Amino acid sequence: MEKFYGKPKDREDSIRMLRKLQGNRHTVYTSLSIIIEEKGEVKEYKEITESYVYIKKMEDSEIINYVDSYNVLDKAGSYAIQSKFAVYVEKIEGDYNAIIGLPISRIYDIFKENEIW
Repeated sequence: MEKFYGKPKDREDSIRMLRKLQGNRHTVYTSLSIIIEEKGEVKEYKEITESYVYIKKMEDSEIINYVDSYNVLDKAGSYAIQSKFAVYVEKIEGDYNAIIGLPISRIYDIFKENEIW
């Protein structure tokens, strides 16, 4: 059964999430929706990017220290890959920028295709 991790409710929820994620691979889904209108013609792009993040095994003290040192309550999964948490990321498969939250390379391709960029 697949489990979805949004933003944690509180410190304890954040610690629980990171305990579940550590030592495993999880999937990060990022969606984008772009509507381009030119001369009455509308093009719509709705896409979901799927990336995989592998988290190293973490000591409980590392999890607690991370949660207590960073604002994790506004982060899905209780971590920001671009923060100090990067030391716990074994590897990723997919689009790093999508994991952060904005698949900028794909947006560029769409803009380029439509001669916006």
